[in-house]
Amino acid sequence: MNAAQYITEILGPFLVPYWQRLKETRTDLLLIEDGAGPHKAVVTQKYHESVSLLRMIWPGNSPDLNPIENAWRSLKAKLQKRFRDPLKRAHSEDELWEAIQEEWEGLSMEMLNKWIDSMVERVQTVVSKNGGHTKW
Repeated sequence: MNAAQYITEILGPFLVPYWQRLKETRTDLLLIEDGAGPHKAVVTQKYHESVSLLRMIWPGNSPDLNPIENAWRSLKAKLQKRFRDPLKRAHSEDELWEAIQEEWEGLSMEMLNKWIDSMVERVQTVVSKNGGHTKW
């Protein structure tokens, strides 16, 4: 993915509208992006400014604290548990995608929000440990 795709396929249609809805009730929002090329491209930085996305400075060698990692881990565990039963195993790509979608939809909003809400504590812990090991 390049910067133009990132802007037109991710930021514009999904993140910015979501961000704008959140901004109606919150004023403390910061976007966290890693050092991937599309994130740090000049055109992306200009786009952020044009739509008032505020970014947190995020060093390239920092721990991956993104809450989506918790969701992936949970999804993987659910799929492993599901596929222990030979009768529930996917036997085609379509069946696999169906299983993934079912398990993804089964992730609770309560859990997703808990992971998101833990970001302040995660970042504070990393800072207090000078980037060293944390439970995340």
